[in-house]
Amino acid sequence: MAKSDLAKAFAQIAKAVKQTNKQLTEVGQFAIAIITLRTRKGLDADRNQFAPYTEAYYNWKYFKGKTRSFLQAKAAKADKRARKALGNAETDRQKDLADKAFNSSMKAKALLASYDAGRTVDLTLTGHMLGSMIPVVIGPGEVDIEFSSPKEIAKAIGNSHKRDFFDIRADEELDAIADLVGEAIVAEILRDE
Repeated sequence: MAKSDLAKAFAQIAKAVKQTNKQLTEVGQFAIAIITLRTRKGLDADRNQFAPYTEAYYNWKYFKGKTRSFLQAKAAKADKRARKALGNAETDRQKDLADKAFNSSMKAKALLASYDAGRTVDLTLTGHMLGSMIPVVIGPGEVDIEFSSPKEIAKAIGNSHKRDFFDIRADEELDAIADLVGEAIVAEILRDE
C-alpha cells in the first residue's frame, strides 16, 4: 500500500469515526432496548436475577392486595361449591350452574397457581418507567440515557436502590454495542468509496 493510500485510508477511518447525532441516537436507542429487554427478563446490569419483591408489594401488584392464604381459601371454597353442584345436578339449569361453579373453581385454582409461579421481578407495573427512557446526545461522540419525566426519574431512582438495572456493563451487551458502532463505521467507509 502506497503512503498516499495509507493516508487516505486513515482519513476515511477518522471521518467515519466522527459519529453524527443521528448515529449516536441510534446507539442510545439500542442501549435502551438492551436495558428494557434485560429488565423485563428479571435481570440486573450484571445479568443476575433481581432481588425478589417483598410479599406485601407482590400481593398488591399482582393480586390487588390478596394474600396467598386468601387465594387458597377462595380456591378451596370454589372447589367445594363445584363438587356439591356437580353431585346434585339433575336438571339442565342445575347442570349449567354446576358448569359455572366448576369454571369458577378452575379460575380460582389458576389464580393460585399463577401466584406461586409468576414471581419474575421485571420492574414493570405500567411500563411507563422503562418506556420513558430516551437517548440524549451530550457531546461529541457521547450519548446518555435519561428518563423523560420527573415522575419516571423518581421511580427509576427508587428501583435502582434495590435492583441495579440502569447500566450496561455485561460483556455481551458491551460487545453488541461495539458491533453496532463498528458496523456503522464500516458502512460509512464503504459509502465514501
